[in-house]
Amino acid sequence: MSEKVGVAVKKTESKGKDSTAAITKSNPSQTVDMNSPVEQILHLQRTIGNQAVSRMIRSGIIPGKNRESLPGIGSTVADLVQRTDGGGGAAPCTPRPVATRHAFNNANGSQTSPNNCCPNCPRNLGVTPNNRVYNGMEMEIEITNHCPGSWYDVLRTREGATYEEVQIGGIWQWRRLEHQPMGTWDDRSNNDECLTLQNGRYIYVEDVPGWHALSLPLPDGTTFTGDSSTSHPDARQFVSKDRFAEWVNFKHRDHNIGWTTISSPTFFHWHSTLWLEKVGGQWRLNAANSEIDRGPQTIGATP
Repeated sequence: MSEKVGVAVKKTESKGKDSTAAITKSNPSQTVDMNSPVEQILHLQRTIGNQAVSRMIRSGIIPGKNRESLPGIGSTVADLVQRTDGGGGAAPCTPRPVATRHAFNNANGSQTSPNNCCPNCPRNLGVTPNNRVYNGMEMEIEITNHCPGSWYDVLRTREGATYEEVQIGGIWQWRRLEHQPMGTWDDRSNNDECLTLQNGRYIYVEDVPGWHALSLPLPDGTTFTGDSSTSHPDARQFVSKDRFAEWVNFKHRDHNIGWTTISSPTFFHWHSTLWLEKVGGQWRLNAANSEIDRGPQTIGATP
């Protein structure tokens, strides 16, 4: 959650994930002809697992003569995966769940869905709802091919910057106060997520980047503190810009499926801009330049 409340509150704190890989058990009663390259790979799969064998093939650890004698090694491994999963039968959780963005809610005056079970909900959405200095959005994510017993998680990174217009040498100029590159972790907890399937098919995530403790208009001299800097009290414009990338992972403990990305496309992009300006000695919203919407945006040297 991209909350800024007068101090630098964002922490790089990742959620612990169970990275257990799927392993196919061997059949002790089955004999292996170790003179056959295919059976050598099949034996490795049964003892150390399909994923481990695939990594060994890609890295060249499996002896070169076997690689050279199997020109279609990639498809051969895929065939062997089916064989070790029980003679070509469907593996557990096949097809895998898929997550798609079903709705992006950002209308001014709206709230998060009544189906959104996130601990922070309900939330007001749109640009500076109730004149609070933040923007709010909600994503409704549809899960298809749900595998009973699956766990889901929504993760987020961002790029962000803040800017101010101040007098430098008697001339009003823009300067960038701070910049966090894309990849900055922005998923401190699950309090903004509803990860239990609603209506049998939806999970939710909301976010409200900005300064929740502040309400417009603000008096002259107000400063805005971001992750690592504070604006000047004599600035006449202040801008906070962010772009976000979110994705969905799932795991299934009973089937030994570790955290796996299932979002399609891989990343759901969205952005937020808060543009404030001093009018009549008070800080007010520049509504024409402020927005929260789907898709990326450019974070440059100036707003």
